Amino acid sequence: MQHGIEPRYRLAEAAKIIGMPAPTLRTWFRGWPGGKPAVLAPDGGAASPLILSFFNVVEARFLDAYRRRSVSMQRVRRTLNFVSEHLSGFERPLLKLEFETDGRALFIELQETGKTPMLLDATGGGQLVWPEAVRVHFQSLVFDDRGDPSRLWLDNRHEVMLDPRFGWGLPVVAGSGVRTDVLFERSEAGEELDAIAEDFSLKTFQVETAVAWERVARRAA
Repeated sequence: MQHGIEPRYRLAEAAKIIGMPAPTLRTWFRGWPGGKPAVLAPDGGAASPLILSFFNVVEARFLDAYRRRSVSMQRVRRTLNFVSEHLSGFERPLLKLEFETDGRALFIELQETGKTPMLLDATGGGQLVWPEAVRVHFQSLVFDDRGDPSRLWLDNRHEVMLDPRFGWGLPVVAGSGVRTDVLFERSEAGEELDAIAEDFSLKTFQVETAVAWERVARRAA
């Protein structure tokens, strides 16, 4: 498997994993009606139907997180343009940089040895600001030795994860490789959570968390 490119996700699968409407996700990669350009580029190219990579899912999920913090798409575009023009080595900044937001702008943390961290206002053209006023922590990504995303936590308790090495790249229960959709379907069929957990050597709360995550994700998509 080529890291970051496989597995591949259909639009509906990616939308469910991210927890956002599929039509909105499509516009991010295909562009808006009237000719407004896309903000993200699919690794699968211009092929139809739209196919996304693991990296694409990570990018879109972070973009959705900023959107939920009321950061406008116009500000996101301005930020990505600033990064591409002024910071070398960050062709895909949503994979490499951890942005923070106060709901209006996006910031990049700059850490110098022995000094207090500062935030670079990438939306406002590079102004340095104090981090206390805008700090938001995004701790859902795990990076490999190359600095690329290798795992994405999908819940706050770190029980549900997306990792290309497990479950054919679909959401699984951490530490088990058991896919959440399998647990959800058995629960929907009327099986007790305790019995499902026993079958897969899981804790009942793990099954409960996985089923709850699937239910919310399917509703959002």
